[in-house]
Amino acid sequence: MLEDIRINMMTRIVQKRKLCNGWKQNYGPLVKVKFDADKKDYVEWQLIWNGENGCKLRKGSYQYTADLSQRICNCRSWQISGIPCSHAC
Repeated sequence: MLEDIRINMMTRIVQKRKLCNGWKQNYGPLVKVKFDADKKDYVEWQLIWNGENGCKLRKGSYQYTADLSQRICNCRSWQISGIPCSHAC
């Protein structure tokens, strides 16, 4: 039974590698969809530059600080998912 599981895992890894080699970007299609949706949302935010790599974003009563060099944002979405949030876009 363990040998069957090992063979199934090896074939699955090969299939996934072939799928990933067909990508045109350095990230997957689901990440691209989320990133594109976040890019559309960022137009509504007011950007205030506060240094070399950081900025403050405001929209109504909401405000966030994003540091591009450390890849962090106060909303913490970027740190959790690894995909830049709309504030970082």
